[in-house]
Amino acid sequence: MIYKVIDVSKYQGVIDWAKVKADGVAGAIIRCGYANRDGSITADPYFKRNMQAAAAAGMPVGVYVYSYCRDEAGARTAARNVLEMVKPYKLEYPLVWDCEESKIAITLGKAKNTAICKAALEVWEQAGYYAMLYSYKNFVSSYLYMNQLAAYDFWLAHYTAKTNYSGPYGMWQYSSSGSVNGINGRVDMNHCYRDYPSIIRGAGLNGFGAPKLTSYKVGPLSAGDAAKLLALAGEMGVACAEV
Repeated sequence: MIYKVIDVSKYQGVIDWAKVKADGVAGAIIRCGYANRDGSITADPYFKRNMQAAAAAGMPVGVYVYSYCRDEAGARTAARNVLEMVKPYKLEYPLVWDCEESKIAITLGKAKNTAICKAALEVWEQAGYYAMLYSYKNFVSSYLYMNQLAAYDFWLAHYTAKTNYSGPYGMWQYSSSGSVNGINGRVDMNHCYRDYPSIIRGAGLNGFGAPKLTSYKVGPLSAGDAAKLLALAGEMGVACAEV
């Protein structure tokens, strides 16, 4: 199943989240701000408003931060500061590190850029959050070693009718000029391929507490049905094995 997800920042202005939800949007990733070189966060002026209004409308959300960090220490500081910013909220979508500043990346090299992303994502993962990386197709091929970041989910940006990115990704930002009821002007549009609210709640991540450990045995099943069940369990992040 493909879910309709948007991402927003101050550039969308005041949003009518009830109308957004009624337009079939399943979730939103909201910018909390951008991470400066020293790891301090310059907050998006609409962050708190968006978080509170989205929650009031029953819209599941995640959060992203745009990175200007130039070393691992700054990235770790930024990641910890973001954790403080999101502490008052329940996130049913991932916490996202947005790495796409090519003017910085080209001066640092692939190894350093990769280490910076990994440093931030590790902080969030160790704090019990679902950590995700965002970037665009040409950036990751030019400036990152994606095989070293394979432990983390990826949100791909590639503005095209059909992406030819060959690596795995949980979301695909396919347009920056979408239209959604409740938002004046353009908005980024995403195809989301995973049921993040179920995955995150089920795993007890993002502040939702420890999951209830329950096991079930089903069957007998045909080989085809067993394969479908294993694939569905993998998509939802649920442990499943043939016995």
